[in-house]
Amino acid sequence: MRLDTQISLVQATQTTDQDGFPTLSITGRKPIFAKKGSIKSNEFYAASQSGFSLEIMFEVFTLEYDAQIYVEYNSKIYKVIRTYEKGKFTELICQAYQDRP
Repeated sequence: MRLDTQISLVQATQTTDQDGFPTLSITGRKPIFAKKGSIKSNEFYAASQSGFSLEIMFEVFTLEYDAQIYVEYNSKIYKVIRTYEKGKFTELICQAYQDRP
């Protein structure tokens, strides 16, 4: 398998701004290489029926992934909705994050 796409695993904490609205603050980034993939059609439609919009999948080394909730790719933040561990690789199924942290 060829890991030819650079992404960043993002650590973020949720805080509250002065008006009481939740905001995300990035506390760290871990740049790694991944394999970019597409969402399988049955998973895409099942997510759509549940109100989610899955957009992209990344395969990363399991040893590099430490349960981060956000991924940055091409200056866009994605939220990890589901993970699937396949031995030494883990799939990160993501949707676009609406508000950039």
